[in-house]
Amino acid sequence: MEEIKREASSGEVIADDINKRVENNIMMPVYYIKSTNDETVLVGINVTIQCTQVNQEKNILIKWYDTSHDRIMRASEIEWKGKNFSFRRIEQEGGGVYYFTPMTIEIYNDKVKQYLIAGTEFTDEDSMIKAFLSTSENGY
Repeated sequence: MEEIKREASSGEVIADDINKRVENNIMMPVYYIKSTNDETVLVGINVTIQCTQVNQEKNILIKWYDTSHDRIMRASEIEWKGKNFSFRRIEQEGGGVYYFTPMTIEIYNDKVKQYLIAGTEFTDEDSMIKAFLSTSENGY
């Protein structure tokens, strides 16, 4: 997150810059999420990132569905590394860093499946992604 820290401290990051980065980094439909201090996160479905700015204050909102409810968090920093991204949650909301990695069948089997009530077996990634996406359709 060094790049964003440098820009934010110099006052050069504006909402348009962050929104252009979001447009240039195609969001994946389902992510595996881990955090430095939030054990309640695991899966992110239909993740969106929105940034607005009023005067010099930027507001970055990260939104996703997690198989049971919507999550909305405000971020102070965001960084992309290929298809992965991470953000630093604002301290007023508990702080911490959240890491988003596109869900693969390997990640699902190794890090996610045992924590889900259904813990479904999937034979391929496409059916796994469709199953996660169907939970967001049923959840709204």
